[in-house]
Amino acid sequence: MQFDPRDDLRHRPAQGKRMRGSLFWEVVAPEEQIGMQVYLYLNDRGRAGYNVVVWGPEAEPLALHLGSGRISDSADLEHLEFDGLSLRQYEPLYACTLAYQRENLVAHNGFRTH
Repeated sequence: MQFDPRDDLRHRPAQGKRMRGSLFWEVVAPEEQIGMQVYLYLNDRGRAGYNVVVWGPEAEPLALHLGSGRISDSADLEHLEFDGLSLRQYEPLYACTLAYQRENLVAHNGFRTH
């Protein structure tokens, strides 16, 4: 299967159909006993949401943030700003930056695949 840079963008449903696209990131730093996950979804009716969770050595998360709301129909995943979450895919299929700032949590990371 061959992927195209457009595969990293928001998908649109076929006429009369529904859809929900989602992205997931996970970062684990075992030396620091910390991990973080970010899950983002968008649907074809303008709804979007996310969860940002930071885990430590305890059973309960150090931080758990949930966001939900509406996005414009023209919003895409090339550059998305939504409720404290910022996504920039500057090299589709290979690299992006993800930043989050809300309440007591600030995170910024770049992700790269090969």
